[in-house]
Amino acid sequence: MKLSIIVCCFLLAYISSVGQYITRRAASQQEVYHYAAAAALYEKAYNKRATAANARAAANAYRQLRDYRAAETWYGKLAVLPEATATDVYYYGLALQQNGKYASAKEQFSRCLTMSGNPIPAAELTRLLVSCDSATLWLQSPQASIVTNASNLNSAYTDWGALKEGDQLFWVSDRPTGSRKKHFLKFSNGNPVRTDQYGWTDNNYLQLYQGKDSAATPIYFGKAYHTGMPSLRKDGLEMFFSQTHFAKKPRKFLSRDSAYSIYIETYSVSRATDTSVWSAPVPFRYNNSLLYSVGDPFITPDGKRLYFVSDMPGTTGGTDIYYSERLGDNNWGDAVKMGNGVNTAGQERSPYIDEDGTFYFSSDGHIGMGGLDIYRVENGQPVNVGAPLNSSADDLYFSEGYFTSNRMGGKGNDDIYRYEEVKKEEQPPVAVVKEDSPTKLPDPLPVEQPIRLIIYYDFDKATIKRDAARDLDQLAALLNEKPEIHIQLNAHTDARGKKAYNLALSQKRAQAAVNYLVAKGIAKSRMTARGYGEEKPVNGCVDGVSCTEAQHQENRRTEFEVDK
Repeated sequence: MKLSIIVCCFLLAYISSVGQYITRRAASQQEVYHYAAAAALYEKAYNKRATAANARAAANAYRQLRDYRAAETWYGKLAVLPEATATDVYYYGLALQQNGKYASAKEQFSRCLTMSGNPIPAAELTRLLVSCDSATLWLQSPQASIVTNASNLNSAYTDWGALKEGDQLFWVSDRPTGSRKKHFLKFSNGNPVRTDQYGWTDNNYLQLYQGKDSAATPIYFGKAYHTGMPSLRKDGLEMFFSQTHFAKKPRKFLSRDSAYSIYIETYSVSRATDTSVWSAPVPFRYNNSLLYSVGDPFITPDGKRLYFVSDMPGTTGGTDIYYSERLGDNNWGDAVKMGNGVNTAGQERSPYIDEDGTFYFSSDGHIGMGGLDIYRVENGQPVNVGAPLNSSADDLYFSEGYFTSNRMGGKGNDDIYRYEEVKKEEQPPVAVVKEDSPTKLPDPLPVEQPIRLIIYYDFDKATIKRDAARDLDQLAALLNEKPEIHIQLNAHTDARGKKAYNLALSQKRAQAAVNYLVAKGIAKSRMTARGYGEEKPVNGCVDGVSCTEAQHQENRRTEFEVDK
């Protein structure tokens, strides 16, 4: 009996020591950003010792790998443990959102709001809650675009971006090439890093390709590791792109050799004609590889302004979009950060301007469907392009006819997708009144499908505006012709002011519309007025979210629906 106890104690000690050894190995891999190796090791460690720390480490490694399904699994294990923190629950909600499970994601975001010691700002959690609701609506009413996987360009690995230049395409991929020699460098924490393989993913480093299909030719510019998406001037004679290099501080006299660090830098190359050889890379003015990154360059067609992404000092969030004006051949002006309408506390990526001059970018800091979403700028404000271009996963590198996504169902980790805008088929009769445009109501009024007539109000007012009166006159005429139809009026306010006051104001607005129609001869018994206050916004303008006056006005409306 005594011997059995000793053996059991020995086995428990052995299992514990093995688990601790695996955990230490996993931690050493994570220190040098080898998340693929770290994730597998943390899973083994959890199987030996099912602790919250091991579950959290595995979940965080999969999050860094952008493997949202695995991240959801591990954050789900963690979230039910008593040691789960508000941050754990927050990341669990993000993983659920990025997998399109919006109702479950909202539960976790709401839970996070109530947890003690929660470090996540309430405004950020509110944004995510609104994002889940908005995503559901965008999926129900997708934009008129056809999205297909560009399978001839994609591999089983990562394929990013697609830039069209004449009959050629440029894109980047980490598919195997076997062109790098294997050796090691000492990283900033003293651990070795392979130079032939990207430890973060255990795949190759990203390489630039040019061609028409998956057999395209790689393009090499110097001894870089990653090479990112390019941007070409309209004449095709100048190209900007990002690269990563291992860099270290110069060694001082009689001091020890310093360790390597890695950041993203931006370079340009040029050529005399479109068939000439590219020049040697020229570094961009704001490269500072020991302090911050500069990437995702976009050069305007005339070559006079360069947009780029950076985490340089003064950045609002993770990465912001900046631009610089060209002063000479390789001489650039001050870096100007784009306004708060674009940059957020999150990450902004992949700026692009189309032929019509519309500015596009990706962000995970605005109201979106999950991860990075694609936005266009209208009147200085970002507008989510909605589904199907955006998904619950990361969507970025929008360009003419193409974008990149790691949505489910792809060929590899990230895939290139084609998109084509198509003419919308005739939709169910829905009438929207704008201040400068009276609405033509459908005749006859359909009974089985609702007609929604939206009237805009001035802030804090319940009076009928002149343009709305024109449309109410049209509605009254049709209702007089169709005495069998009953109308329901639902009035709404924007989110400014107290909720109780807004609820009363919305009821006044609904009743004002009823009174106007009664004066036009419509029986009061055929109409029902109901005020919803600020409960049902048509956009993300809720309490705690900064919005423009135009966005607030969209929510100040009365909706008319045909009951029967």
